[in-house]
Amino acid sequence: MTTKMLSFILTLSMVLSLSVPAFAAENSTITLKQSYDTSVTIPERFLNLDLSQTGYDRNKMSEEEAAFFDYLLNEAVDNHYNTGNKEQFKNDVEAMLKSSYSSSRSASKYTLNSDAPWWHLNTVEKVGAAIDIVIGGGLSKLGATSIRALIKQVGEAEAKKLVKSVIISKVKSTLLRWGMVQGATWVEAYGVKFIFAAIDFSPGLIIAKGIDSIDARPNNGYIEFW
Repeated sequence: MTTKMLSFILTLSMVLSLSVPAFAAENSTITLKQSYDTSVTIPERFLNLDLSQTGYDRNKMSEEEAAFFDYLLNEAVDNHYNTGNKEQFKNDVEAMLKSSYSSSRSASKYTLNSDAPWWHLNTVEKVGAAIDIVIGGGLSKLGATSIRALIKQVGEAEAKKLVKSVIISKVKSTLLRWGMVQGATWVEAYGVKFIFAAIDFSPGLIIAKGIDSIDARPNNGYIEFW
């Protein structure tokens, strides 16, 4: 375990032992419209859909899938938007979900595909919002309206296994598609732990902040792995 990872784990463990207001105060550098009381919850009418199969591309979605995507996108934007143009924030999150990086053979860095204009705008809030959408899609596939609902259905031990195999798998695949290899490794190792430790908070934002804590410029509010 790296020093950066350990530092983030200790910090989050300390914060989670406090009340919600203290949790928000501890993270005062990230100002949200709402605090961390933004867990991912989806309506029953959107259960058993798998948005990842569409690549989050509206042109590949059924009418029902598009309605579900719009619901997740609007919820994520309302929960994570904090400053600037709200519509642009929404457009950036949607573009992010469809974007990907390709590895350059001539350099050790990642090279942007032409459809990824958001690379310099990858704030913790936007990445967190996008991850919450991926997590919402994973919950739908599992037939659960929330993590708490999944625990009620199958028990905590089985719920953790399902979150690992379905939800974390989808988040990891998304991060790899974005070129965030270190982030994908971090999520695979610690994602389940933090989703369940912060069960009533935004899992996407918790994961995004965790990744920000180990990137090239730790804890600056942006995620940089290129």
